[in-house]
Amino acid sequence: MTVTRGHVRAKTLQIRLNEDELGELTALAQDRGLPVSTVARQLLLQSLAPTDDLRSALDRLERDLSAVRRKALSA
Repeated sequence: MTVTRGHVRAKTLQIRLNEDELGELTALAQDRGLPVSTVARQLLLQSLAPTDDLRSALDRLERDLSAVRRKALSA
């Protein structure tokens, strides 16, 4: 699944996160070099339409593992 940026969106969704949740989302966005809203949209869309594409699943797993590794080593 490809999440694009800069395209007109029809609706806005507001969500509330606690400080820890927002911090984790912000860190993930920084790791990916993307805005927080783009990463939030990407995560939401992935959960609504999970991909069966093995390559995409492996790419996501590698990103998640890398993020966990960085977090564990920085603690």
